[in-house]
Amino acid sequence: IRSGLDSDVALMNSLIDFYAKCGKLEEASRVFSLMSTKSVVSWSALISGYASCEDAFHALELFTMMQTYEENQPHGMLFASIVKACSKEGALVEGWLIHDKIMRSGFDLNVFIGSTLIDMYASCGSFNDARSVFARVQSKDLGTWNVMIGACAQYGCVKEALHLFYHMQEQGPNPGLVTFVNVLKACADFAVLNEAMCIHANAIKHGFDSDIYIGSTLVSMYAKCESIHDARTVFDKLTNRNVVTWAVIISGYAECGLGMEAFMLLEQLKEEGVIVDQGIMISLVKACTNTKMLMQGYIAHALALEYDL
Repeated sequence: IRSGLDSDVALMNSLIDFYAKCGKLEEASRVFSLMSTKSVVSWSALISGYASCEDAFHALELFTMMQTYEENQPHGMLFASIVKACSKEGALVEGWLIHDKIMRSGFDLNVFIGSTLIDMYASCGSFNDARSVFARVQSKDLGTWNVMIGACAQYGCVKEALHLFYHMQEQGPNPGLVTFVNVLKACADFAVLNEAMCIHANAIKHGFDSDIYIGSTLVSMYAKCESIHDARTVFDKLTNRNVVTWAVIISGYAECGLGMEAFMLLEQLKEEGVIVDQGIMISLVKACTNTKMLMQGYIAHALALEYDL
């Protein structure tokens, strides 16, 4: 400002982007409001800032204002940002309107925007629209497949999730960590053990069996399928167990009505130096509740007091 450069549009755009990325949206808005000439980059920087800071309301409001200026046509990244804002806000009607503008701008088959639209529709409760967008995206990448399989899992369409999982491998991209987590969650929610075991074998084939996140998902999935022996086998093979993994296996025993077995894990847990957290505590209390073990309930209560939980 002291150097008289506050009229330089490119510099002011960089300032808006800087403040927005630092989470200083008031400062970003102040710079934006003082600009006598605003470009599409100016609008995009501020709108993307609000969207990334999960202030979807202001992002959508600015996007609407921006469209009153014909020279400011949104670009692909801005469309992606505003679609994410609709997703966070659950703004389905606004999402439809923006999708229509995306189609008229020729971005609807863009793989990145397509994935964002699928996620938005799934988050806003319009699964059929998510399906429709997925079908239109021609060059699907791993992210596109992941978000659609995740949407299927979210809506309980386990057969469709499995179909997409196998069809994806025929099309080219190898499944990744997120792919396996999504499809295993779908199997767990509907307790389809045989299919889940095939997915487990596939995870081993692709080298994901030792991953802690996949391991925890497998333990949870087997427990929900009432195959606690398989859950324990996976758990015992994990070499880098964390508090989440411990909470999952204890919760698995609790869900299967094996409260005493859940409590027997406490000694092993302490030997490995794991600090009892709220998740483990809730699983232990659940084990006591499900099996009416009053004495173990006293122990769980004492543990909660000891760890200030």
